[in-house]
Amino acid sequence: MSMTSLFAEPGRVYRDGKSVVVTDRSPLPPRCVKCGQPIATEPKVEKYSWHSPWLYLLIFLGVIFYVIVALVVRKQWKLAVPLCEAHRMQHRRKRWIGATLLIAGIPIMILLVGLASSDEGVGLSVATGVGVLIAGAVFLSRSHPLLPNRIEDTYASFAGAGEDFLTQLPGRG
Repeated sequence: MSMTSLFAEPGRVYRDGKSVVVTDRSPLPPRCVKCGQPIATEPKVEKYSWHSPWLYLLIFLGVIFYVIVALVVRKQWKLAVPLCEAHRMQHRRKRWIGATLLIAGIPIMILLVGLASSDEGVGLSVATGVGVLIAGAVFLSRSHPLLPNRIEDTYASFAGAGEDFLTQLPGRG
């Protein structure tokens, strides 16, 4: 993230390197954020959360402690994200895959533990189930069309927009 995003100009949507900066809850232009093509449907409102990456250090004090602090200090932003039909379907597919992995983790673990014939097998079965759960959670967390770089009270910066969309936005200056 460049320092220029820290001083976002009010009432604008613009490009800052490979990021989209949105100020004062301004709407994005009606073009797919992935391919830049005009959209035919109403954009879906996505809810984004962000906290300082430094908070991840709190995990060393305990995951529950980190989660509580992160939920309290996070910044949130709602943004209507325009997607063409092809990218809308891709986004929906990613969410389904993530949800399926998340839901399937527990039954996979139970099934594999039941089939295990030794203590080593049980440990491997539990590890596999936990791995599937984590994969589902990561997949879901990364399934948004855009990913927040930073969210403050008056502006938000997002990564993940396609170059064809970004070239249609004005630069910072």
